[in-house]
Amino acid sequence: EGSWSYITRFYGRDGTWKGDYASITMPIAIFSDQLHLVNLHVTGKYSPSQPPVLTGIEALQDLQGQRIVSAALVHKAQAEGEALLQHWRAVAAPQEG
Repeated sequence: EGSWSYITRFYGRDGTWKGDYASITMPIAIFSDQLHLVNLHVTGKYSPSQPPVLTGIEALQDLQGQRIVSAALVHKAQAEGEALLQHWRAVAAPQEG
């Protein structure tokens, strides 16, 4: 609740963590039995072999330039993506030290 993303964790058959994936989505309607979302095609990825990265902001900015989405939506997606990256960086810091 209150988040524009949900982190999905991936594990190997042996239980080893392989990586995390999150898609930034815009909630548009919440019902007792379902949730309607708009996928903004902005994604975050993080794994032991890859530092946290956010992709898709450029495409969203292009849509803003075409006046399909608002500047406010782009700024919100960027803020949500940056919060996600900061979370992953904080998680990674103890592992690196």
